[in-house]
Amino acid sequence: MSIASTNARIEGSVATAAGFRLDSSIRDERSVVMPQFGLIGCAMLHTRPENEPRVAEVAAQVKGVDFAAYEKQGIVYVAGRDSAPRHHRTAR
Repeated sequence: MSIASTNARIEGSVATAAGFRLDSSIRDERSVVMPQFGLIGCAMLHTRPENEPRVAEVAAQVKGVDFAAYEKQGIVYVAGRDSAPRHHRTAR
């Protein structure tokens, strides 16, 4: 069984879409931080809480990204390329 691997170019997409930019730290309301790892099967983006829904929507549109998720008040929202963010309650 072979699993296809894709290289998602999230850096430029997030940096230019919706006025965000990639930074080494959260400096202001436009900052998004993406820690770099070796072989990546997932990526974590960090931003201010109020930006999380929009950053997830933008990231989900990048070719090679299957979905993006964020948590708000105990609810996980999942954004996909072809759908509006859906919510899923977390176990408490």
